[in-house]
Amino acid sequence: MKKSKVIDISKATFISVCVILLALIGLSVLLTYLIPRGEFAVVGGVPDYSSYISRPDLSGIPVWKGLLAPVLILGSGDGLSLIMLCVFLLVVSGSFQVLIDSRGISQLVRRLAARLGKKRRVMVLALALVFMIFGSFFGLFEETLPMVPLVLMFCLGVGYDGFTGFLASVGSACMGFAAGITNPFTVVLASDLIGTSVAGGILFRCLVFAVMFGLDAAFIVWHLKRIERDPALSPTFASDELKRAELQELPEESGSRCLMACTLGLLFAAFAVTVLFSLTDALRGYTVPAVAGVYLIGILAFGALSGYGFGATLKSFGQGIVSALPAILFILLASSVKYILTEGHVLATIAHGINGAVAGSSRLVIVYILLAIILVLEFFISSSTAKAIFVMGILSCLTVPLSKPLLVLIYLFGDGYTNLFFPTSPVLWIGLSMIGLSYGKWLKKSARLWAGILVLTAALLALAVLLEPIR
Repeated sequence: MKKSKVIDISKATFISVCVILLALIGLSVLLTYLIPRGEFAVVGGVPDYSSYISRPDLSGIPVWKGLLAPVLILGSGDGLSLIMLCVFLLVVSGSFQVLIDSRGISQLVRRLAARLGKKRRVMVLALALVFMIFGSFFGLFEETLPMVPLVLMFCLGVGYDGFTGFLASVGSACMGFAAGITNPFTVVLASDLIGTSVAGGILFRCLVFAVMFGLDAAFIVWHLKRIERDPALSPTFASDELKRAELQELPEESGSRCLMACTLGLLFAAFAVTVLFSLTDALRGYTVPAVAGVYLIGILAFGALSGYGFGATLKSFGQGIVSALPAILFILLASSVKYILTEGHVLATIAHGINGAVAGSSRLVIVYILLAIILVLEFFISSSTAKAIFVMGILSCLTVPLSKPLLVLIYLFGDGYTNLFFPTSPVLWIGLSMIGLSYGKWLKKSARLWAGILVLTAALLALAVLLEPIR
């Protein structure tokens, strides 16, 4: 039987993803010639977003530089974070390949499924709530990727599918990230940049969280009812068959307690470090490398203590790294778009046009215009931190009749949900590759969810405007 992989990207998927991302890179290069070039003045080494300088003397980015952007970006300001994300993915992929090959995860999931199978729908919704809390309070999104294989195997173990595992983990974390209450990468950073307290608007953000969890839970339950009637309706039915077979063929006593204890110990250590670092201001920026270090050290200890064997551990770890290499290419391609627009001196021009776009409009219209603008920027700048610094610096210079907490809320809505929609999101590609689902099929199967997000986002922003005094 063919062995399952943590990240299993088919040849057809790899080609289609590369075509999409290369097309976006080509479009970005073209935009640097079509959009007037400009830049913001720099005062004391800090960009002054209220002072725009037109630079017609500058030319668009050279084509060769656009083609080499996936490599050149590693030397840019975003390079270190990208390198850490890539290393993180390689280490996690290698580690979970060891846990899969050793049957550590299979044994653990079988035990959990046997005890919780009768409450499987409640457990899935509970997992979704936990991941939403991770995103909303701690700002965890890409950090949840190591947990996806475990959630995926649990969902398969209780008779559901990989699509359910994706929705309950990465999907719910993204929903929570967008419905942030104390998300340090959006709420805290954006509030600080625009000069307002995190407590401002927090009760309304709690309402947003409750409403969006209701939508997330309703979509998950709708999907579960469909596959309970007919499992073949699952969009990941074919790719799940191999993982199901591995769970079913596993003998009852084939794994030792030591194997399960080592597996659980490694997962708990990674989880504990993730939460600890996320809750500590001084350590928050080191969450990704810290978790990667835990997995790297932990998997070596696993090989020595679990009985799987050190040689087998290294072999499986290497196979996991190889399976993740296509995803690394996706990350670099998707991240190249922002690099091209920055090097082509057109991002400043786009930002400068925001002031003119909102002039003379009503408060609600201004809200929707700002949301649309942030959505456009989100397509090209997937990093929440980079975009927060860029967008909130611009919003702080606007003379609009909107409170600062409302501007933060608009930013949250524009930044978060599209992380699971736009093809420039590296986490989306990684997550979909873990469940063997194509981007096009994901958009089709999640259409109801996106329709609900669009309607509720518009309604919640209108309610926020209605409740806020005219300024």
